[in-house]
Amino acid sequence: MKFIRSNKAVLSTAILTLALLVLYVFFKLFPPSAIIYKMAGMTFNDTARVDAVFYKYTLYLCLLFAGVLFGMWLRSGGYTSKIYTSLQNLFVSVSRIFNLNILFIIILLYLAVLFAAAIYYYDLGFDEAWYITFAGNFASGLYPYYTANERIAVIDTISMLPYYLASLVNFKFTLNEVWHFKLLASAFSVLTIAILYRITSSLYSRAAAILFVFFMVIQPGFGFVASSYFGEFFQAAFVFYGLYYWLKDAEGTTAKRIFIAALLFTAAIHTKFQLVIILSAVLLIMAFTDKDRKPLKLLLYTLLFTAVLSLFRTIPVLLDSPSLLRSLALITDLLAARSTSVSAALIFERIQLFNRFFPLAALIIISASFSFIMKNAFERFLLFFTLITAFWWIFIYPLTTYRNPFMAVITLCFMAAVLVVKLYDYSLRKFPGKESLLRYVSALSMLMLMLYGFSANLVYARIGYNDGVQFDLDGFKNRLFSPVKHDNTQKDFHKQLIQNISNTDTLYNGSFVTRFYIPNTIFTFERMSESLKNSQPGSEKLLLVTRDVYPLGFQKIYGELDSLVKSDTLQKRLILKTGEHELYGLKK
Repeated sequence: MKFIRSNKAVLSTAILTLALLVLYVFFKLFPPSAIIYKMAGMTFNDTARVDAVFYKYTLYLCLLFAGVLFGMWLRSGGYTSKIYTSLQNLFVSVSRIFNLNILFIIILLYLAVLFAAAIYYYDLGFDEAWYITFAGNFASGLYPYYTANERIAVIDTISMLPYYLASLVNFKFTLNEVWHFKLLASAFSVLTIAILYRITSSLYSRAAAILFVFFMVIQPGFGFVASSYFGEFFQAAFVFYGLYYWLKDAEGTTAKRIFIAALLFTAAIHTKFQLVIILSAVLLIMAFTDKDRKPLKLLLYTLLFTAVLSLFRTIPVLLDSPSLLRSLALITDLLAARSTSVSAALIFERIQLFNRFFPLAALIIISASFSFIMKNAFERFLLFFTLITAFWWIFIYPLTTYRNPFMAVITLCFMAAVLVVKLYDYSLRKFPGKESLLRYVSALSMLMLMLYGFSANLVYARIGYNDGVQFDLDGFKNRLFSPVKHDNTQKDFHKQLIQNISNTDTLYNGSFVTRFYIPNTIFTFERMSESLKNSQPGSEKLLLVTRDVYPLGFQKIYGELDSLVKSDTLQKRLILKTGEHELYGLKK
C-alpha cells in the first residue's frame, strides 16, 4: 500500500485497474446487451456474442493496467535493469544464430504441422462440398454440372478444372474421405509455394523468396485457404509462372512466350473463372500505360484460349439443354449473383473483413512504396493486379468471402518481401557499422510476426472451419462477437445421426456437406417439398438443418420450413439436436 500511495501515477493506475475489475463483475451481473437495449433501444441477433466482446475487452484492459502496475513495482525495486539485461543477453544469443537458413527450416516445419492439423481438423465447407460433388460427377462422366435435384448449375461451370482432373485419381481408387480431398488441395498449395519460391529466387534473390513465402504463410487465413478444396491459392501458380515466362527475357516479344503465357493464364482462369475480369483489366492498363501492343496481344490470346476451352467444357451442358446457352454466357459469379446490390454498408463490412487479416493501411503503404521502386513490366503487372483485385472484391463484386481476394494478399506479400530486402540493403549502405543492430531488429521483427501468424493459423486449424475461419460476410458479422473455442459439433452430430437413422432413409438438406459424412441418399429442400406433396399421409420425411448451410442463414431455413408446414398442413418433430445441428421429422 505504501508503494501505491507514494506515487500519483501508480495510484491512478491502481484505481483504474480496480475500476475495470469492478466493471467486469458488473457486466457479468448486468449483461451489456441488456444495458444498451434499455439506454438506446438497440437489439442484437445474438446477445451472448455481444456480451462476450465486453467481457473480453474489459478483462484485457484490466490485465493490461495490472501489468503496468506490476512493472512499476519492479522498477521501484530495481529489478527492471536486471531483467532487461538478462533478456538482452538472451535475445543477442538468439539473433546470432537466427538467419535466413534457420527461418527457412522453421517455415518448412511449421507448414508440415499446419497442413497436418488443417487436413485433420478442418470441417468440409459449403463450397468445398459443392466442388467435390461436381468433381465426382466429372469423374463418372466428364459432366460435372448436375446438382442433387438433377438441375444444371451454371455457376462456376468453368472453374476448378485442375482439381477435377486431379480428383479422377481420388474417385478411381475410392479415396472419397473428406481428408483425402483436403490432402489433395494441400498438395496443390505446396506445389504453388514451391513455384512462387522458385520464380522469386530466380528473378530477385533467395532472401526475397524466403521472405515472400514467410509473409504468405503467416497470414491468419492461410491455413484455411491453402488446405481447402477451392482454387484461389493454386491459381497463383499459373498467374506467376505465366507472367514469369512472358517477361523472363525482359522483353516478352517472342510469339512463343506470349503463346505459352496465354495458356498459363487460361489455366488460371479455368481454376477460378472470375480471374478473367481482373487479368483483362490489368493487361489493358499495361497496354495503355506502356503504349505497347504486347500486353494487348497476350490478352487476346488468353481470351481466345479461354473461350475455346470454355466451349469444350460447356458442350455437354448445351447438348443436354440448349436453352441454357444464354445462362452459360453469364457464367461468372458476378452475373449469377446480379440480384445482390453493393451498398455503402456492404463495402464497409468488406473493408472490415479485409482489415481483419490484412490491414487496408498495409495495402496502401506497401502499394505506394512499391510504386516508387518498381522498374520493370513484371513489377508493374503485380502492382496493378494487387490494386485491381482489392478494388474489385471490395467495391464491385456482389458477393465476397475472405478467400476471394486472397490473390491480392499473395501479391502484396511478394511486394512486401521485395521492399524489405531493398530496405535492408539500403540500411546497410546508409549506416555502415550498424549491421549487428539491423540483424537484431530483423530477428526481433521476424520472431514477432512468427508468433502472431503461426499461432493464429494453428489455432484456427485446431478450432475447425466453422468458428475459426468462416470468412464470408454473414459469418464475419455473426462471429465477430464469438469467443475462440474448438467446435466439433458437426462431426459429433453426424456420428449421432448415423445411430438414429437407417442407411435406407432418405434425408433432405440445404447443401452437399452432409453426404460426405453419412452414407444415406440426400436431396435438397426443393426435392423435399416435391416429395412431401406426393407422399402418403403418415409417411415421415427427415429434414437436416446443419451448420454447413449457415452462410444462407438459419432464419431463412426455419422460415421456409415453417411456411412449408403451414401451407401443406404438416407436422414436424425435433428428433435430434447437437449444438446448431438439428434433425426434424415431417409428415402429413
